Amino acid sequence: MLVCTAVMHAGGCTSAHAQHTPDATEDTPPVPVAAPAPAAERLLDQLEAAAADHRTLSARVRMRSIQDLLDDETARFGDLAWSRADPAANTPTRFAIAFDRLKPLDGPLEKVQRHYIYDGRWLLDTDGQARTATRRELRGANGEGDLAFGDGPFLVPLNLKKKRVLEKFAATLAGPDAETDPEDTLTDHLVLVPRTPDEIDAVRLDLWFDQATGLPRRVASTQSDGDQTIIDLFEITVNPLLPADSFNTALPTTPGWELQTVSLQSTP
Repeated sequence: MLVCTAVMHAGGCTSAHAQHTPDATEDTPPVPVAAPAPAAERLLDQLEAAAADHRTLSARVRMRSIQDLLDDETARFGDLAWSRADPAANTPTRFAIAFDRLKPLDGPLEKVQRHYIYDGRWLLDTDGQARTATRRELRGANGEGDLAFGDGPFLVPLNLKKKRVLEKFAATLAGPDAETDPEDTLTDHLVLVPRTPDEIDAVRLDLWFDQATGLPRRVASTQSDGDQTIIDLFEITVNPLLPADSFNTALPTTPGWELQTVSLQSTP
């Protein structure tokens, strides 16, 4: 996983087995012949406008971790819940991802309990099998620090802000490609290349958005060594009523857990 590579906003990234994703065992593909930059800007404007009424979102998630040199791949399956910032309610952007199944390349499907919950300040990482939990402060109590697109533990581009995206990335559009595009819907394929590579753990981000809804369907993050993290979203629901405790980042209180809290380092 990327450490942040979703997270899930720049304002601050059917059956899962039916999809085809890029083959990371091949060399990292070059940036494709692109439409003029204004076309990418227009798409970002459209995505920002489409997300204006998205207050909450839920979806099924598949995350594939592909190690190029080892020719290895692991897929994790789970659920995503997301809530955008609401200044009127004084709540920040929050998300939760709960993985419940894992599929190694050559192994059987396994049950897991790996949860990542971000409450706008703290990120809680729990592993139910190992009985470990880490609560990490990503923003200060007064809002110092920031979690923008390209930061955090996942790359799921929800509520993208064009201005902030273009500050960090060079954006182009890629044409249709039957080998990499999601098969069950028409998508727009946005390619982002970091302007300052040292600031993000990726050399290229590929984002696919549903043309009809503007919702993200697939995200591929490629590393300099060819490794990839590919996230697919399925069964997306916009503005669902989420349980009140969806973004609870309190550490477990039952016995037998190894617990850790990591606060922001104070700056001189």
